[in-house]
Amino acid sequence: MFLTAAGSLSFNAPLPLAFDTGSSGMTLFAPNAFPGMATACSVDMPTGCGFTFPAGQHSITFDNVTITDVQATRCYGGASGHAQTGNIGFASITFGDAAGTLTTSVMPILFYYKVTANNPPRCDDTGAIQNASRIQQGWFGVNTQADGVVVGGILATSQSPLCANGGSSTCRAVSVFNYLQYANELDAGFFLTHQALQPCSINSGTCLPEPMLTIGLTSVQTAGLASVPLGCPGTTPLAGFPDCSANIANSVITVSAADGSNSTSYPNAAILFDSGTSDMILTPPSGVALPTTGGTNVIEDNEKVLIVVPTGYEFSYLTTPAGTDETILNAAGIGTNIVGIDFFQNHDFYIDYTTSTEGWH
Repeated sequence: MFLTAAGSLSFNAPLPLAFDTGSSGMTLFAPNAFPGMATACSVDMPTGCGFTFPAGQHSITFDNVTITDVQATRCYGGASGHAQTGNIGFASITFGDAAGTLTTSVMPILFYYKVTANNPPRCDDTGAIQNASRIQQGWFGVNTQADGVVVGGILATSQSPLCANGGSSTCRAVSVFNYLQYANELDAGFFLTHQALQPCSINSGTCLPEPMLTIGLTSVQTAGLASVPLGCPGTTPLAGFPDCSANIANSVITVSAADGSNSTSYPNAAILFDSGTSDMILTPPSGVALPTTGGTNVIEDNEKVLIVVPTGYEFSYLTTPAGTDETILNAAGIGTNIVGIDFFQNHDFYIDYTTSTEGWH
């Protein structure tokens, strides 16, 4: 997703963020977005980085962007992932390309300047420092379930409030798309048309925009697609919409040889369709043994993985030793089975926030 502005500050070169169906809320690498306001932590400069607040002030404001002195961390990817640490801030954001842009209302954003190795089950900045400018520009999360923003080492719960200006404790962030105004005839949500991956890096500036995202849904768009209602245990909307889990419960996963022989299944699996994960992840229950390459937690090459959701929709693929269909077993800290980015190369996908529904083709 190309970010063209934060508040009233337009970027000379749009900032490419990772579009993530598996997380919620937005993070932005502040030293790239605001080079005069924030400095990056790095292996060579692990301290003395971040924002500087004038004596006695608890926030700074520029170009309709507010940065508070509340330091926070967000974590991605479990034990093999990373943590982003920065300050909670608030701004509208504008995203899109030359064909058109949309602007949100003012929303919470983690303006981060430090990236460390993740340290589950904690989510903090105590892991090894990574040179953030070579890793990412930020995360654009559109999941239907709120994500925790960790303050003071306190993990979020379902009772944690939505991040708000003036707050100073652990809070939650919701989908960026919750902060858009939808026309009366549209459901809130989005539709992704499948698209092949480009041979580029989102950090290199060589990736080109593709017309694959539609924001706002009609029944015509989703007609004929398999769908499932999402679980929404809470009764209080967050930023206007229900807080629903995008994990598809009670699914069945079967792993077999390519010809269907030697199959092993496990039911009651939770599945997350996650454009922000670069491979596949299986998390079978204790006692279920899946074939792995000797000495690794990677499923053997050319195994068939069949995933069936409760409404009968089926998705299958053959494992590979590397790349988008590499399948990792029991990735610590994930806690669910993840269908990664390769799915989105060949299948259409949507989430409807208004009806709390997810669907695929």
